[in-house]
Amino acid sequence: MQPISSHKLRYYARQLVEWPLPAGLFRARRAALVRALDIDPERALIRERVAYCNPVDAPFEVAPGTRIGGFRDLEHSTYFFDARRYFRYFPAHLRVDYRFGDHVDGAPSPVLTKARPIGNRGRNCVLLKLNRVRHFRFVNDRIPYGKKRDGIVWRGLAYRPQRQAMVRRFYAEPRCNIGQTNPNEDVPWQKPFLSIREQLGYKFILSVEGNDVATNLKWAMASNSLCFMARPRYETWFLEGQLRAGEHYVELAPDHSDLPDKMEHYLSRPDEARQIVRRANRHVVPFRDERRETLVSLLVLEKYFERSGQL
Repeated sequence: MQPISSHKLRYYARQLVEWPLPAGLFRARRAALVRALDIDPERALIRERVAYCNPVDAPFEVAPGTRIGGFRDLEHSTYFFDARRYFRYFPAHLRVDYRFGDHVDGAPSPVLTKARPIGNRGRNCVLLKLNRVRHFRFVNDRIPYGKKRDGIVWRGLAYRPQRQAMVRRFYAEPRCNIGQTNPNEDVPWQKPFLSIREQLGYKFILSVEGNDVATNLKWAMASNSLCFMARPRYETWFLEGQLRAGEHYVELAPDHSDLPDKMEHYLSRPDEARQIVRRANRHVVPFRDERRETLVSLLVLEKYFERSGQL
């Protein structure tokens, strides 16, 4: 069984600390953050990011919606905690429509969600930083790329067809430490759990979408390892739709059939691999700035409330 990480313990401890704080404290901070935006040297980039996460420009009506002051959805506890964290910055009477859980594959009217399809099908899906304890985990990788093991690693649940096909194809391949961790399955491609620290010992980390985005993508791109993945179909607050093949990651065929060839290519070109790693690391930097993350989240919600005629 996978142990409970200190990362999760810190997350829930923070919820306990913040829960009793008065809403007025958050609303005062929101005003200060928005005022500071006028003198922020990166305000244009912040505005671009807000527009990307919330692409809704036409007026709409939230009907019936949920009042954020009475917001309760403990069935999706981490989504609830993350949404409430930002809702508290706004008046309690404002209403939202939301979809928690995995990706929303299109919506007839604007909704707040964790993930959406990349492209036009996601135009009514407003991204928030939700389920952050699972999806937004970064690492401080102290192992230089050149000191890592020649090979690629992947661990995870393999219930979706793309993951099942991948593990069955590569679990026994040379230089591939690839295997599923599905509970109660006795198959050759079932392998023991590997911690993130253990996976960071490899030069290459494979990222494979499941129900929507791949959980390991954020920490993989924050590491000194090179991320391999097929072109993403879904995106979250991490802006997967803005990642470029050959610049932020190594693109694989949808069926991962070119994995061995791509590994050989980058094993023989370490400088090229390091350049991609550095650019991936730069993409991660803004998401590690807690103050910036809060400001962007508030501006995304502010635009939602303005377009719905509530502010």
